[in-house]
Amino acid sequence: MKVAVLGAGAIGAYVGAALHRAGADVHLIARGPHLAAMRRYGVRVRSPRGDFTAHTRATDDPAEVGPVDYVFLGLKANSYAACGPLIEPLPHDTTAVVAAQNGIPWWYFHRHGGPYDGRRLQSVDPSGAVSAVLAPERAVGCVVYAATELEQPGVVRHLEGTRFSIGEPGRDVSARCLALSEAMRSGGLLLGGAAGGFVRPDELDIPLTFEGTRQAGPTLGSGVVMAFDDTVPLLRVAEFFRDESCGQCVPCRVGTVRQEEALRRIVEHTGAAAADDITLLREVGRAMRDASICGLGQTAWNAVESAIDRLGAYE
Repeated sequence: MKVAVLGAGAIGAYVGAALHRAGADVHLIARGPHLAAMRRYGVRVRSPRGDFTAHTRATDDPAEVGPVDYVFLGLKANSYAACGPLIEPLPHDTTAVVAAQNGIPWWYFHRHGGPYDGRRLQSVDPSGAVSAVLAPERAVGCVVYAATELEQPGVVRHLEGTRFSIGEPGRDVSARCLALSEAMRSGGLLLGGAAGGFVRPDELDIPLTFEGTRQAGPTLGSGVVMAFDDTVPLLRVAEFFRDESCGQCVPCRVGTVRQEEALRRIVEHTGAAAADDITLLREVGRAMRDASICGLGQTAWNAVESAIDRLGAYE
């Protein structure tokens, strides 16, 4: 997999470093002292999850990179319309453009369905200037939950969060999203899906639509599908939410810790021996869902609840 990060600032360089660590052929496109530092020392990531250095290729000339499989856009959205000369050397016939944009993107109604299908939004794509440079059919959506900053040229301080939700504008599950998802997860980036619910083996043919999954019981969420086998402990999901909690509100800050503690206690227990902790998990889960400020705390119990109720975990 060949990836170009166009605008390798704090988020872009962090993503590029993680993908490089997963084995992808990564090319960072940047400028100035930051570029010079990355060329000389690599991308140095300082993170509470562990420091690492990625010696990726770095340049200020996309023509040196050539066609790639994925372009990760780390640019500000207001500069998309003017990035034509930079992006022109990078695409081949099937190149995907992954825009790290937390907000309404220029491709929002592309393959949307319904009465507004294909509609262009003047506010984010004035006179079609962005679509002319970044064809909507190449677009893969990306919502960033990670917080990073450039501590100094070439040094990225990862503050919190490793979640990146990616998906197709048409909400289908595609080969290009699955391949990128696997690379990002291998590099230490968790994609959307941990806040969802499990489906049983007999439900694997349910339609991947909001209506289809809602009828079966779980939710589609961001459209990400995460496959678990019986070697993956549910505790890993609880640890993720504990680490991701910002600590601002008590229900999430305390609840995610109590959830993890209860799961650690019952990991070796089933049936009556686990009953008290399962009761505690339900009480903590309801408190997080009802009283947390943001969606992370409100959904931190979803996967655990689903595993207990739908898969019969700890019976």
